[in-house]
Amino acid sequence: MKNKIKKIYKIIKPYLPFIILFIFYLAIHFKLVYISDDRINGNKTFDEGQISYLIKSYKTSSSRLFIYLINNCFYLMPMKIWKIVDALMIVIGAKCISKLFNDKKDYLLDWVICIIVSLFPFIQMSSAGFIATTLTYYWPIVFLLIAMLPVKKIFKNEEIKTYFYPLYFLLLIYATDCEQLCVFLFGLSLCFILYKKYNKKEKVHWYLIGMLLFSILKLIFIKTCPGNSVRAAASTNARFPLYDTLSFFDKFYMGIKYTTYVLISSGIPLFVLTLLLCVQTNIKDKNKFNIVLSNVLLVIVSFMTVFSNILINNYTYFSRYVNDYGIRITSNIYNINIPSLLLSVFMFTGIIYLILINFRKNYLPIVLFLGGLATQFIMIFSPTIYASGQRTGSIMFYSLLVISFIIFKDIYNKKRNLTILISIFVILSLMYYLNFIYLY
Repeated sequence: MKNKIKKIYKIIKPYLPFIILFIFYLAIHFKLVYISDDRINGNKTFDEGQISYLIKSYKTSSSRLFIYLINNCFYLMPMKIWKIVDALMIVIGAKCISKLFNDKKDYLLDWVICIIVSLFPFIQMSSAGFIATTLTYYWPIVFLLIAMLPVKKIFKNEEIKTYFYPLYFLLLIYATDCEQLCVFLFGLSLCFILYKKYNKKEKVHWYLIGMLLFSILKLIFIKTCPGNSVRAAASTNARFPLYDTLSFFDKFYMGIKYTTYVLISSGIPLFVLTLLLCVQTNIKDKNKFNIVLSNVLLVIVSFMTVFSNILINNYTYFSRYVNDYGIRITSNIYNINIPSLLLSVFMFTGIIYLILINFRKNYLPIVLFLGGLATQFIMIFSPTIYASGQRTGSIMFYSLLVISFIIFKDIYNKKRNLTILISIFVILSLMYYLNFIYLY
């Protein structure tokens, strides 16, 4: 009997972190109910029919046809079907990260991946209904990760099974229905092509070119969709009538403020990234300026995220400047809050600088960071920048978590100080707990 148990354990051990992750999220999902847009969209699907609803959506509200198609299918099923599939999607995302970055299939790193993935602020998925929001923001991220699997093989000059390509592009059709992710794919594929052509001096693989062309075509489709124009006009009139009168500078300032607001309001991904950057810098770098900068940055980010509620409740001065990030522009005449603006600029430039000095030969972390920020910053071109809420930061949050794992792996590979690694693991586990305490 013991031998059988050992054999079974040996078989499931490599998958155990992902099995635990699935069970954990499944337990959380089973307490979720229909709210917000899920109720509205579900009723419309039943009343109008699937095809009629999609045609109407294209003409009057959105270009997200494939997302709506799958979304509405779940409304025709018991909600428990979505709960199982969504928990599975979270695990697939974690497994993709493992395949992309855990080359040695290190068992501990898979546990770290599952913990880091769980630091994603899932509570934000409730903002427009859990089904509508996960299918619009989280699932496209997972599908993009799957579509990145052949990219890794391309850069390693490994053989790719050609019959999988239709599946990858099918997934990209869905993923790029999320406008922010379509822009992200455009920038990412362009970076891959430039790196291959000018850094590696190698022939560019057709799949990379295909992703770039596909993202361009999808952006054209999004731009020409009549529903997007109708929705933008309706949102401007109803929610942000001042929007069309704002200058580019006004929108740029608004973008910096709101990007910072989204980052610090769901601050665990930002805190974890800054913490790991600080540890990495202190271990790898002997430059005193860099070490001091990393520590100062960690202190500032800690105050703005993990300890912000304590400070806001006890210090009026701190409260005034942190809360300024969430204040909307309601008039063409507004005062620029210099301290909060400088704090944002310092935070962003500091993180960019530390990523660059820690990954001098690896461009992926900086591309992911800038690309993640861009997916939130481009919201300045939408009148729904305030109305959409923190869910628009989903791609940015996920990119920060992926970078965090890349940094952890870099620290782990050095193995200079076991105590540091154990401390990081404990802190990540604590963040894991804090991330879900608000769900109950």
